[in-house]
Amino acid sequence: MKKPVLLKLLLIIIPLLFGCNNNNSPKDLLLQFREYLNKLPKHEISSISQASKEFRKSFSASTPEIKDSAFIAFRSFYYDVINSYYEVFSNNQDIINKLNANNNDDPQIKQLKLKLDQNGLRLSKTEGGYYIDENPNYLYVNFKNFVSPPIYEYLFNRSKELEEGFTEEAKLLIPFESLGNRISTWEKYLNKYPSSPLSAEAKFSYQLYLNTFLTGLDNSPVAIDDILLPKMKNVYSDYIQKNNSLESGRVVAKFYSILSNNNFHLTSDLDDFYKDNQIESMKGMELPTR
Repeated sequence: MKKPVLLKLLLIIIPLLFGCNNNNSPKDLLLQFREYLNKLPKHEISSISQASKEFRKSFSASTPEIKDSAFIAFRSFYYDVINSYYEVFSNNQDIINKLNANNNDDPQIKQLKLKLDQNGLRLSKTEGGYYIDENPNYLYVNFKNFVSPPIYEYLFNRSKELEEGFTEEAKLLIPFESLGNRISTWEKYLNKYPSSPLSAEAKFSYQLYLNTFLTGLDNSPVAIDDILLPKMKNVYSDYIQKNNSLESGRVVAKFYSILSNNNFHLTSDLDDFYKDNQIESMKGMELPTR
C-alpha cells in the first residue's frame, strides 16, 4: 500500500525567551513537557490524548509565548504518532482485509475507528488503499483557546483545507477558483503575521498553491497543447480583479499579460517569468493529498 504524500511540515520551535531559576520556570515546564512526549510510545495512538491532557495540565495558566511553544511541540509529536502508527496499521493485514471487504460492523473495525476518533485521527482512503489521517478539525477545536492569534488563524485556515483535500492521482480535488482563494488567504496571512511561528509553513502552502494555479497538474491542466483553456481565462481574470492589491494578483496579471500577447499560447516567453517569480511546474510532481 502506498502511503499518500502529506503536506511537508516545516515545524519551527519558538525561541525560549524566559529564564529558568527555579523548577517551575516556563523553560523548565517546556523541557519537562518535551521529555514527557519523548517517553510516550509513538506507535500507540492513545499517546495523543495523553499528551493533550498533559498540555492542559501544565500550560493552562502560562503566557501566550509558552503556550505556543508547548503547542508546537505537541503538534510535532502528534504528526510523529500518525507516521509511526501508520506503519503498525499498514502491517496489520487482518484489519486491511476487513476494511477492503467493507466489514464495517466487525468489532475490531469499530474499535479501531473509535480509538482513532478519540485521539484526533480518522481512517481515510484513496485509490491506493486505506491510511491513517488527522481529523481536519482536531487541532483547531482542541487548541484554539490556548494559542496566540497567528497560530489560531493558521489552524483555522488549515482545518478547512484539510477537510476539502488538495490533490489525488495528479488531479485537483478542488476547483481552480478555490485554489486561488487559498493563495490569497495565505498571502494575507503572511502580510498580517510576518513573524508567525508558522510562517514557513504558510509560505510553503502559498508557493505550492501559486505554482499549481499557474502550471496545473497532469490531470488538472491549465492548457491543452500549450493553449490556455478558455475556463482558465475567466479564472485568472477573476483572480486579478479581486486581488489587484496583492503581490500574487500582480504575478498572475503579468502571467496573463504574457499569454494574451501570445494569443494565449504557452511559449518560451514565459521562461523568464517563471524564473523571476520562482514558479515551478507541478506536472509530474508527487504532491500533498491535503
